[in-house]
Amino acid sequence: MISSSILLSVLLSVSVGDPGQDPTDPPGAIGKPAPADVVGCNRLPICTAIANSNGEAWTTNGRVWITDFLASRLRLIDTLNGCTEITSCTAPGGGSPSENTVLGGVLYHYDFAAGLVFRLDPTTCTLLGFCNPPGDDLAEGLTNDGTYLWKGDSTSLYKFDPVTCQVVQTCPNPPGDSADGLTMCGQYLIMLGYSGTVYQIDPTTCTVVSTCALNQGASGNGITSDRVDRLFVDQPARLDLVDLVCNLVFGAPLCNTPPSIMGSVGVPLTFAVSGEATNELPNQNVTMTVSGLPPGAGMNPPLPLAGQPAVSQFNWTPGPTQVGDFTVTFTMTDQLGGVTSCTTVISIAECHQLAGTGGGGSNVTIFGHLFQTDLTTVRRTWPVTMERHPIFNVPNLTSGEIRFSLQTVMYNPQMFPQNPEQWSERTEVTIRPGWSVQGVWMSPANGMHQMVVTRQQPSGQVTMAFPFTIEGM
Repeated sequence: MISSSILLSVLLSVSVGDPGQDPTDPPGAIGKPAPADVVGCNRLPICTAIANSNGEAWTTNGRVWITDFLASRLRLIDTLNGCTEITSCTAPGGGSPSENTVLGGVLYHYDFAAGLVFRLDPTTCTLLGFCNPPGDDLAEGLTNDGTYLWKGDSTSLYKFDPVTCQVVQTCPNPPGDSADGLTMCGQYLIMLGYSGTVYQIDPTTCTVVSTCALNQGASGNGITSDRVDRLFVDQPARLDLVDLVCNLVFGAPLCNTPPSIMGSVGVPLTFAVSGEATNELPNQNVTMTVSGLPPGAGMNPPLPLAGQPAVSQFNWTPGPTQVGDFTVTFTMTDQLGGVTSCTTVISIAECHQLAGTGGGGSNVTIFGHLFQTDLTTVRRTWPVTMERHPIFNVPNLTSGEIRFSLQTVMYNPQMFPQNPEQWSERTEVTIRPGWSVQGVWMSPANGMHQMVVTRQQPSGQVTMAFPFTIEGM
């Protein structure tokens, strides 16, 4: 067995070789030309002069570790402030073209010439250890999924323990291509192939979800991401942003709708839905379809609808028997067959404002539901929501006063199964000359609170309204 000290002394003497040859193409790496019909992904330069870079690793706040393979150094670059160097240190193994990743506060550096993964202190670059990763050293790529490291080679992608290098999972490479870079982007494993194709891979099933062709190809590239919404690639002397979004399948259409919305029986409910093709091919449309529309609901314009973007408005006035939750699913399909779905959960309650006289309590049936009130007599009811409720003109009295009571009641068993029947205070409203409006709470509330608001309109007319809040919403 070779001791670690002897092995390290050998590794530190490894050289890069002829600077004129492409240092990112180890013998054995293969890559097929990108198919002409693959969705395009563009490189947007952000750092155009950062020496000879390869194998970056995202840290935080726009900072990226790169391997400067000619200077045999690891360099931490601030991509948000002029691409300046924050710190650098000597790369272990001689600094040959390599890949980096940061996991648990440790910088992992894979040197394919040495065939090892080094563990480094990212502050001092102190060597913490190393192990021999699985697979061959005929290609590149290193990343992590938050627990394990992933490495690419000429045939496969390997998931392995970061300390022992014990293999946990193996995925085959996309046919005819080798890993030139590897990263995680959202929930997907991203492989940059020597062909210039970027592959989006489901790491649990090893299936290729989608691909795109990188303009300017992949020669000399590493790939990394901020794991939220941005991808980066490098080539010698340059670091580029890639116009892909981490949490979306490459080229899949966008689908936009409110994730949840509340309504009330008898009150019109509307919201906008839109979809857009993102595959960058000319003359592309997206087709919007819908499932799960509640009875009586409709879309304007009607669906299916094609456009770029496709935009339609949901319209519905829930009826007396439609208290409950409704899930509406919208699906966007582009002309290449890319599909994205998004859903809106609509929660319908019964909520009413009641106007009447005095106090003492009485019952009233609205839309077939019996409500208990603190009003002696209920003279008028309005279906309401917290956003939509009646606005009344205040009479311009010259003498005397007008007095009435107002209360808001609700039935919402979906959101409040332990307290489905709720009500506000009974507000006794007095109107006096000079557009004076006074409201006094005259009874206890249960989960709802009612207010009195007056406003003078540009015409000079004074209006009053009775907005309310609901505890827990």
